[in-house]
Amino acid sequence: MPVLLLAGLLQCRVMKLLRHRSEQVAAHLREQIQNGELAEPLPGTRVWSQRLGVSPPTLASALHQLQREGWLMVGRRGVRLVAGAVARPAGTPTVRILHYGAEYPEVRAAFDWIIPLSERLHLDGIRLSLQRCSAAQLRAIAKQPAPRKELFVLSSLPARYQTLFAEQQQPAIVFGQPAAGLSLPSIQMDQNGAVAHAVRTLVQHGHRRLVLALPQTTAPGLQTTAEVFDTACASASPQPIHRRSVRIPMAQGRAEAAARRLPALVRERLGIIVIGPVPPSLLMTALLERGIAVPARVELIAVGPPPDAIRVCPRPAHYPFPIQRIVKTIGDAAAHFFATGEVPRLRKVFDVEFIPCST
Repeated sequence: MPVLLLAGLLQCRVMKLLRHRSEQVAAHLREQIQNGELAEPLPGTRVWSQRLGVSPPTLASALHQLQREGWLMVGRRGVRLVAGAVARPAGTPTVRILHYGAEYPEVRAAFDWIIPLSERLHLDGIRLSLQRCSAAQLRAIAKQPAPRKELFVLSSLPARYQTLFAEQQQPAIVFGQPAAGLSLPSIQMDQNGAVAHAVRTLVQHGHRRLVLALPQTTAPGLQTTAEVFDTACASASPQPIHRRSVRIPMAQGRAEAAARRLPALVRERLGIIVIGPVPPSLLMTALLERGIAVPARVELIAVGPPPDAIRVCPRPAHYPFPIQRIVKTIGDAAAHFFATGEVPRLRKVFDVEFIPCST
């Protein structure tokens, strides 16, 4: 294939991916405007792009799309809301997704399931709100009178905040593993089963050194996952299996710094299990940057990765995040709550299939 033609095809593919991301960002910001969650003065574009976890060009494309739709004005002095771009009427049924900003400072990883969930809820006349909260905000929201027109989805919240919502009898669903002793409804994928299976797979492939890369958060499920990893390594055969857990911060700059320290652990063939939302593409890039062959020298398996993070070559083995099943379950639960006033007694754990590495 001629070089110019190949370059043109690659450029078209890159532009398509960027356009897809900017449309996701635009949909998220449009929802915030409609819900009255954006107020002036709006942040500067550099700060805004860092908060959203996207590049400045992607944010700029999303903002200009919203300007064409009449939501925003983009000018030399910054971005302003258009008069009339106000919140929807009070009392509209709303699903409020809450996440802890100190541990998840960016919302980028949530776009892949937030956008289809918003579309699903819209069909039932339900709006969606995604809110990054401080510790004080989480405490204040939990202690407010239980709302009749709001259903909370607690996205990977630490146990202490889950407990607050349970004690105040707030209408809430835990997205992730519920804290020990809590009876809150919950939805999660079988992350621990996937980790145990991944350990067995890597050992069968001849790896005697394994690393578990986890998000640096205090969500209850991650401690359990680390324990499952240790148990699976200790019971694997043949022994010995040398194991180590590493934590990857969710802020982009700190995540990159942590990823660049990973190659120092590669002294012989190594197996790595990556837990989403840590992007496996980030770790693969850090390894390849040091000349470490993937998967020949380091084999990587991702558990629940963001879809964009496995669009790399070679594609790593992974257990895909069950987006459609999650969306349907939350959508059905919300429709039931707003129709009856009762949150369904959910304890959903979705199995996930193993998809091997593409070589």
